[in-house]
Amino acid sequence: MLLPKKKLFLLLFLQAFVILINAQTRSYRFDRLGSNEGLSYSQVNCIYQDKKGFMWFGTALGLNRYDGYNIANYFHSPQDSTTLSANSIHFICDDENENLLVASRKGLDIMDESTGKFKRLKWKRTEGLKKDPVLLNYHITHNEQRLFGTNKGIYFLNSATQQIESFTINGKNAIDTNYYVRGIVSDKFKNIWVSALIARGTDDTSPLLIKINPKDGTKTEFILNEKQKNGIYYDYLGNIWIPIDKGLLEFDPISEKQKTYYVPNTTFYDNNSFYGTTSGDIWQGFWSFGLTKFDVVNKTFEIHVNDPTNNESISDNVINDAFEDVNGVLWFATNEGVSKLSFDKQHFAIIPYTKSITAITTQKILYSIKSNYYYNRYYIGTNGDGLILYDEKKHTGEAFYQ
Repeated sequence: MLLPKKKLFLLLFLQAFVILINAQTRSYRFDRLGSNEGLSYSQVNCIYQDKKGFMWFGTALGLNRYDGYNIANYFHSPQDSTTLSANSIHFICDDENENLLVASRKGLDIMDESTGKFKRLKWKRTEGLKKDPVLLNYHITHNEQRLFGTNKGIYFLNSATQQIESFTINGKNAIDTNYYVRGIVSDKFKNIWVSALIARGTDDTSPLLIKINPKDGTKTEFILNEKQKNGIYYDYLGNIWIPIDKGLLEFDPISEKQKTYYVPNTTFYDNNSFYGTTSGDIWQGFWSFGLTKFDVVNKTFEIHVNDPTNNESISDNVINDAFEDVNGVLWFATNEGVSKLSFDKQHFAIIPYTKSITAITTQKILYSIKSNYYYNRYYIGTNGDGLILYDEKKHTGEAFYQ
C-alpha cells in the first residue's frame, strides 16, 4: 500500500531523526591537573577520595594529595622507613578508621595523616605460599570489611592485628590461592561476586565469575564467554558487568545468561581501565585509543578522545583509572595527568585550612544539617568561626576556615 506523500515524508523524517539520536555523541569539557599544578609525575595510575574530601592521586613516581588548591607530594626514600614502601602506586583506599591505605608492588602502607608518615602492614600468608601475594584491587563490603584481590586469592585487612590475612568464611578460604582475582563486588543481597582467572593446565587459564555466599561460604562458578579484564560492577538494575578486551560482558544473576557489547569503533581494543558510576554509566579506558561511556539502560556507547588542539578534551588517550567523587564529579587518571569532568560545570574545592576540635564552644551557630555522606556527622555553620564537621559518635570535629 502506498503512503500519502505527507505521511511518507513524516515517516522518513522520524527514521532519520532516530538514527541521528542513536549516533550522536556529547562533547564534554574536561579540566586538567598536571606537573604544572604540582603532580609529582604525569603518569597517574589510580585515584581515590578520602572521607575528608581530599583527592589522592597515585602515580608512577609518588603519591599526591589535592585539596582543591594545592598538591602535596609523598615519596619513597630508601633512607627513611616511615616513607612509602615504593613510588609506583597500584591503588588507594582507606580502612574503617579512615586511615589512608596505599598499595604498591611492595605491599600495603597505612598513613598517619597527622604526621605524613607511613607504616608497612605485614602479611599473614596462606600456608604453602613462599612469597607475599601481589595486591591488584580492593572492595569494601556491606559491613565495611576491606577485601583485596590478589594474584593468590582474596585477602582482607585485620585492623586489630594490623595484618593482611587470607579471607576466610567459617574457617575456610573463600577461594583458593590458585585464583587470580580481577575484581570483587557485592550485590544487594550481600553475596560476593568475584571475577577471576584459574589455572586449568600448564598454559590454560579459564575466566570465571564466582558467587560466594558470605554466611556459609558456598560457591557457584560460571565460565565466562570471553576472557575478562580488570574490574567488576554491579548496577542498580541488578546486573553484573565485566570488562573484556573490546567492550563489556553483561551477566544476569537471575537467568544466568551472558551478553557482550562491543565498542562501535573497531580500532578500540585492550581495555585497561573500568569504572561504574552511581547513575549507571560505565566508563572504560582503552590502551592509547581513548575513553568510552556506556549507558547500561539504553546499551549505547559514547567515545571521547584527546584532541591536541582542544585543551578541554581528555588530557590523554591512555586512561589508567577513573573515580567518582561524592559530588558526582568524575576524575580520570591518564598518562598525561588527571582529567576532571564536572557535568554541571561547577567546581568544588576543599577549604585547605583546618583545625581539630574536641568541643563546640562558639555561640555563633547559624544552622546545622546532618551529612548524607559522613556517617554520624553534622555540618554546623557559624558566624565567623568557620564550618564545623562534628562527629556525634566520637564527640569531636574539625573546623574549616577560609
